Amino acid sequence: KFLCVRYGNVLGSRGSIIPIFVNKIKQGKKITITDPEMTRFNITIDSATDLIFRALKNNIGGSILIPKLPAYKVGILKDALLELLNAEDQSIRIPVRPGEKYHESLISLDESRNVYQNDTDYLLYEPNRDVTTPLPNEFKKIILTESYSSNKVSILSKNELKDLILKENLIQMW
Repeated sequence: KFLCVRYGNVLGSRGSIIPIFVNKIKQGKKITITDPEMTRFNITIDSATDLIFRALKNNIGGSILIPKLPAYKVGILKDALLELLNAEDQSIRIPVRPGEKYHESLISLDESRNVYQNDTDYLLYEPNRDVTTPLPNEFKKIILTESYSSNKVSILSKNELKDLILKENLIQMW
C-alpha cells in the first residue's frame, strides 16, 4: 500500500523562496519578483511532518491526504521579510518564467468527484477500487465546485507572516 500526502511549499525549506529573499536582503542585493499577487500555500516543516503522521494513522492505502492550508501572496511575504530585516525595498519585477504558476493547485477539478474531508484535511479517495482499508468515519464526502487553489483560501496578512517567520526562526536559519 502506498500512502501519499500532497502539500505546497514548505516555508523556510531549501525549496522555499524565504532563504532566497533573506540571503539577498542580507547581502544588499535586489530581490527579483515576477508578480507580487502570486499566491502559494503555506505549510511549516512541523505541519508537513504532522500531515505525514496523520496519513500513517489513517492508513488509507492508495489515497492522497491534503491539508487545509492558508496561503500567502509573494509580495506580502517580501514586505514582511523586509520589515523584519529592517531593509529597504530594492525589488525588481521580472517576467514570469515558463512553467511558473500564478497560484498553486492541490486538488484539480478532475479530482473533485473523489474528495472527502474532515476538520483538518481533504482526502482523495477512489471508493470504487478494490480497497481493503475502509474510509475513516471522520471523513465525509463533499463536492468541490472549483479546484483547491492558493488564490481561493484565506490569505495571511503581513503581520501574520511576520509572526510565523519569527516563530519558526526562519531568518536566523538562513
